[in-house]
Amino acid sequence: MSELAPRAGTPLVTLGYRGAEPVGFLSAPVFGVRCELRRIGVAPEHRGRGWGRDLLSHAIARAAAYGCDRIELEVAADNTPARALYARLGFQQVGRRPRYYAGEGRSQPVDAILMDCATCSKTS
Repeated sequence: MSELAPRAGTPLVTLGYRGAEPVGFLSAPVFGVRCELRRIGVAPEHRGRGWGRDLLSHAIARAAAYGCDRIELEVAADNTPARALYARLGFQQVGRRPRYYAGEGRSQPVDAILMDCATCSKTS
């Protein structure tokens, strides 16, 4: 599993539970002073309840404890809920990859939005 053993860097994996029930996960390896949010997911029946925010806030705090001063991520332009969450936690758009996401049930390719947060540790 590349998420648990990245080629370089320190794995940062967070699991969210409600009692014994897993509700979400996050993977964000740390590379020196940079952390790269690779995956975050919340079970459909638990979405809209703050689990994504809590997972990401926890990862931001852990990344800061590892000495990170920046967290980077990429998100599909049509993923409005995720983009809103990232913006609320201090991420800003820093780039765009046109027509990056194709397939995956999409009728048209979708741009990838590159986001970065240099001050996330102050917002969590």
